[in-house]
Parts: sequence; C-alpha cells; structure tokens
Amino acid sequence: KITVLGQTYSIVYASATLMDLAGLDGAVCHATNTIVVAEGLSPDRERETLLHELMHVVWTQMGLSRGDVDEERIVDALAKGLTAVLKDNSRKRLRRVFE
Repeated sequence: KITVLGQTYSIVYASATLMDLAGLDGAVCHATNTIVVAEGLSPDRERETLLHELMHVVWTQMGLSRGDVDEERIVDALAKGLTAVLKDNSRKRLRRVFE
C-alpha cells in the first residue's frame, strides 16, 4: 500500500499476459484506489511504471484533468525524469533532503 495526498492505494501485480493484451505495463483505478503493475518487468521498468501510475494519481487528485492537455505525455515525461533522479542519487542523500 502507498499513501498519496492522504488517500491509500493498493499496489497489485497482474499477469504480464493480461497486461500485454491491454497494451499496458500499468494502470490505475481511481474508483477502487488500486494501482496495477504488470508482473515480470525489469526492476527499472517496474519502478518507472509505478512512478508513472503514481503521477496519474497525483494528476487526478490535484484536479489537473482537462480535456485539452496531453496527460499521458506529461505523466510519462515526469515519471521518466523522477526515475532518473531517484536512480542517480543515493537514498542517504534523498532521505536527508526529505526528512
């Protein structure tokens, strides 16, 4: 489980076959507060996918959903950027900054 802006989301793993059929590595269901990630992804891809879905959660909870904005493109870019930041910096350094 993970808490995002005061709401708790469950993280579940779905079969890669099912996710492949949908053409997705991950998805979020806001109605059930569930984030779904495909099984069998590489560790880097799993982290990026989870961050991507978390960005969708933040996007929705912050009221950013508008029809004229390419949410998927923006969320994808932010997730890739955050994944790089987290990967390039030690946990110790990040913990010092955020605690």
